[in-house]
Amino acid sequence: NPRLVLLQCVANYPAAWEDANVAVLDTLRAAFGCPVGYSDHSPGALVPLLAVARGACVIEKHITFDRFLPGPDHAFAMEAPEFASMAKQIRAASAAMGDGVKILLPGERNIAPLARRGLYAARHIPRGTVISRDMIAALRPAKGLEPAALPKILGRKARRNIAQHEPLSWDCF
Repeated sequence: NPRLVLLQCVANYPAAWEDANVAVLDTLRAAFGCPVGYSDHSPGALVPLLAVARGACVIEKHITFDRFLPGPDHAFAMEAPEFASMAKQIRAASAAMGDGVKILLPGERNIAPLARRGLYAARHIPRGTVISRDMIAALRPAKGLEPAALPKILGRKARRNIAQHEPLSWDCF
């Protein structure tokens, strides 16, 4: 049935966090091949947020106007402002999950050269010296050669004197 969503539920009122077993959502999805959700009786928004992070597309949570009303559900239910806050957090958590594809975000483009590493001389390297690993350091910012070039420069000779902390380039070898 394409309209079926299978919900995990712990039938304790209130349910303890350690009994939530949010990871079972993976098991249910794999076993039944349908969307999953969570029917929550635990305090606060923690379990629903974890369920969304685990792929839940439906969250069921008790809501009340007053926790002090008589009846079995009111004491652990959320009042309207808490529920609204939880719904906002769930939408934010869902957005934060992303699509699983790693990309360089537009806002990261300016910081990327500062965050990435480049190859530098770890010490003064005289002209004619055969390059060994202990002579090279991968440091920030990313100037000169990328760290992936390291195997290609090991064993080469320095064409000129290379100053300590100088970013390395192909014309050094």
